[in-house]
Amino acid sequence: MPDPHVNPATSLPAGSATVVATGTVPDLPPRWPAAVRTELVRRHRLILDRVQARGVGPVLDLTLPEQRQALREAVATGDPTALTDQHGSYAAVVSVAGLCRLADLGSALGVVADLLVDDGVAWFVEPGFTPGLRATLTSSVGALLPPARGVHLARNVPATVRAVGLSITDVERFTMNTPLWPLRPFVELRAVKISGSGEGSP
Repeated sequence: MPDPHVNPATSLPAGSATVVATGTVPDLPPRWPAAVRTELVRRHRLILDRVQARGVGPVLDLTLPEQRQALREAVATGDPTALTDQHGSYAAVVSVAGLCRLADLGSALGVVADLLVDDGVAWFVEPGFTPGLRATLTSSVGALLPPARGVHLARNVPATVRAVGLSITDVERFTMNTPLWPLRPFVELRAVKISGSGEGSP
């Protein structure tokens, strides 16, 4: 199924995600408030700068629509060929508001963990998780708001990252400057694939 939040103006040719390019423009939900989009573009650029500074490659950038679609197909079919044809595995995976547009977060992150090389790094910036009543409201009532339709909010990304065996090294929870409350809580995290480890960090 095509991504309902693809912005054609920012779509790049297939394979673009395998090259670390600091000028890459992330594909973000076009209905999200400008302040949210601006902050996510800034964080995406900083993450790519860090990846470039590490001198690693190749890089899978799930902020780009064609890479998300390839991951979506890998989850649906159990065949990651569309993601491994060129490189086989990845030294880094980046997602800025990309995972929230994939229906099955656990399966998607399971494929990501399998594709990462040992000591590979994952950087994610995604809508955050607030337990309790707010999470219920965000995933139910909030999902009815036009900017949030088709996007999976209020999911516990850090817990799912740990569940697939990645070890989280850094977590930053922050609040977006927007009156649209379902899009206010966000989390940025960095995780690594520990060689020979089957468990994530506690």
